[in-house]
Amino acid sequence: QSQVSKSKANIEQVKLALQRYVASTGRMPCPAAVNLPQTSPNFGREQTPAANVNPCNGAGVTQIGAATAGTRVYRGLVPWVTLGLAEDHAMDGFDQYLSYYVSGAGVYSYGAGTLLSTANPNLTAAINGAIIVNNGAGVNLTPA
Repeated sequence: QSQVSKSKANIEQVKLALQRYVASTGRMPCPAAVNLPQTSPNFGREQTPAANVNPCNGAGVTQIGAATAGTRVYRGLVPWVTLGLAEDHAMDGFDQYLSYYVSGAGVYSYGAGTLLSTANPNLTAAINGAIIVNNGAGVNLTPA
């Protein structure tokens, strides 16, 4: 029970950090790469976003779906360094790193052809989505 409680508390911390990040930058962060060694200075940092139709396209981040109209999704680790979190807040109660998925539409403005920013009038529509957390078995752990 304590491991599940820790998982839920850390997920809540990630959610709050994502909200702060979006409020300050106007976009969701790209995921952190899963293939970096823990000693790498970029371990836990978001993949550097690009102003193109594949904004989070980089090694260590899995692309899911087509890159049209913002439908591509990117999967990696929670970018805890970018979010200003301690590394242990990006882990569940079982000491496994939390996965993080983000839609390209949350990072990139397809109509304007640029990264989203706080100046983008379509920002709310682009990033207004649910935060859903599943464990490795696909069980929804999203705090109520």
